[in-house]
Amino acid sequence: MSISRMASEASLSKSQKKNKKRREAAKKAKQDGSTTEVGDEGTSASAGGATPIGIPDTTLEEELIWCVSQLQIGLRKLKPDQRQAVESIKLINTLQNAKTPLPKKRLLMRHMFGDYRAKIKAERRANAAAAAQKGTGLMCGPPSRQLGVYVRSARHEATEKKAEATKETADAPFCFNFDAGSC
Repeated sequence: MSISRMASEASLSKSQKKNKKRREAAKKAKQDGSTTEVGDEGTSASAGGATPIGIPDTTLEEELIWCVSQLQIGLRKLKPDQRQAVESIKLINTLQNAKTPLPKKRLLMRHMFGDYRAKIKAERRANAAAAAQKGTGLMCGPPSRQLGVYVRSARHEATEKKAEATKETADAPFCFNFDAGSC
């Protein structure tokens, strides 16, 4: 650091130093291409309702699908009363709405199903065990290519054709198929 810069930083108040740190962090984030905000303590928080680090978006989609399907199954099979049905339909619409923030969806799923992630894992394990018990198993890799199919005509048709061919040749004298001259 240069001496003039050190002197200028010493004359800054606490709020000015804090603002300077924020500007530098925002400048650095802009250069990195990420959108993070720096809080008062210097910690970065992700913007908006993005999923937490380490949890891909696909698992959230799978969790939403599972919760919605469980609610629909409950509506069909459990025969709920009017209040429960209205509440379930409202919850399904909220979970399927793209404008609903993700934290709110997670909160609703946790409220209705408790530890829904553990329940999803348990259901997957049970389905895998049932499939293994039946012997179907889950296929890994691409499906095998079906080989060509050999089709042959019926035997009686082939023998009839052979008989017709022998009748035609019995009438005519034997002759090679050369241009050397006729027999």
